[in-house]
Amino acid sequence: MRIGLVLAWLFIASQVVLIVYSRFIPERFFCWAPFDEQTVYTINVVIDGNSLSMEEVEKRYRYSPDAIEPRAIDNIFSIVEQYEKTYGKTDNAKVSITYSTNGHPSKTWYYPQ
Repeated sequence: MRIGLVLAWLFIASQVVLIVYSRFIPERFFCWAPFDEQTVYTINVVIDGNSLSMEEVEKRYRYSPDAIEPRAIDNIFSIVEQYEKTYGKTDNAKVSITYSTNGHPSKTWYYPQ
C-alpha cells in the first residue's frame, strides 16, 4: 500500500514538472500540456522564382499549408526546417510562413533565415 502511494505521488509530481517544463520550450511534441494557443498560418514556397500552389505545398510537407494550428507554431517551423534541410536541400526553396497567434498582429517566419 505504501509503495503504491509513493508511486502515485511520483507520477503526479512528474506530470507537474513536465507541464512547467513545457511552458519554457518552443516545441511541445512530447510534453503533456494544455493547448492554449490558436495560430492561423499560411505557408508560401518559391522555388526558382515559381510559387508553389497550395496543393504542391501540402504534398511537399504533408501538412496543411493554410489552416489553424492548435499547438505552438514552432511545430510547423520544425516540420518545414526538417524537410528543407533533408529532402529539399537541393531545391533552394524560399519559404515564408505568415501567422497570427491568439489574434495578435501577424508575423512572418522565413527559411532560410
